[in-house]
Amino acid sequence: MGRYTYSASASKAALPKPLGCEFRLLNLAPQGGFEEIGMVSAPEGERVDTPEAFKGAISDSVCRAGGDVVITQINGAGYYVRGTVLRKAE
Repeated sequence: MGRYTYSASASKAALPKPLGCEFRLLNLAPQGGFEEIGMVSAPEGERVDTPEAFKGAISDSVCRAGGDVVITQINGAGYYVRGTVLRKAE
């Protein structure tokens, strides 16, 4: 499995969480109380097609970023290509 890249989108970094932290995968943005902190993107040709495999591939990046939720983006072939990382608003 390739390495997903993380790009920060918030001006203020969140506190990192321990590797293996818990976070949720969603296909729609949650209602209020969250702010976007970054994006995880698949390397060219990545073929991750299950939520479990996607979560495993992005876990380290999301935990280091301090994420609580990832909104998934799946392409037309059914592969997870991107995720928007959110944290609970302070």
